[in-house]
Amino acid sequence: MLSEHPWHDPATDDDKFADLVLQADPGLTLIVECKRAKETELIFLREQGAKENRNRLITRSWVTSLRTNGACPVNEWTDVPYIPASPLAEFCVIRKNNQRSQELLERTAAELVRATEAMALQELTIHKRQRTRLSRIYTPLIVTTAKIIICDLTLENFDSVTGEIPEGDFETVPFVRFRKTLSATGNVEKKADLGDLAKQSERSVLVVHSASFVEILNKLDVGNIAGLANELWGTQ
Repeated sequence: MLSEHPWHDPATDDDKFADLVLQADPGLTLIVECKRAKETELIFLREQGAKENRNRLITRSWVTSLRTNGACPVNEWTDVPYIPASPLAEFCVIRKNNQRSQELLERTAAELVRATEAMALQELTIHKRQRTRLSRIYTPLIVTTAKIIICDLTLENFDSVTGEIPEGDFETVPFVRFRKTLSATGNVEKKADLGDLAKQSERSVLVVHSASFVEILNKLDVGNIAGLANELWGTQ
């Protein structure tokens, strides 16, 4: 485990520090941002009836595979099936003291994504210099004291004038996969259109309640990654 690990943010040209970097076998790394939030709720919005977002395994993580011969067949954001499953959401509303806050989870998540990319590059540079193999999956994770709530709502009932949700089904959960466009570092020349660019720019950030953090860590593991296993842990 590393704490207060330094990294350079290319978006702001500032030197910053990651709260925690947790490593486990086989080749799993979590870049963790800790957020203490008193009397705060993170309400993740999900369209009612969207069964595909109920319990998801897929998490878009940074995957690096460096061979001893210098080849690097994988070094990018890739969909990885993590267990256990969790709800998936693209939108979050922050509520403090029962009032809507102007804070955005996207800002923290986007910075954490950049930290993940920076630390993956750090490790890749070290292994290239040493001419050693590197097989690793990097996943950003926010651990928070804020209550994590899933709100299933019917979009037709959303009040576009007031920006309020008149009704919805609310459920407190231990963690979610927050997935949306948080980075635009992809190669534009290789994209078919803006929709393709947006899709490839999607990132996943695990958002975990602090009371469930240790339990989730003990359960967290990659599932069936047959398509990646040979690239990551092949014999070359």
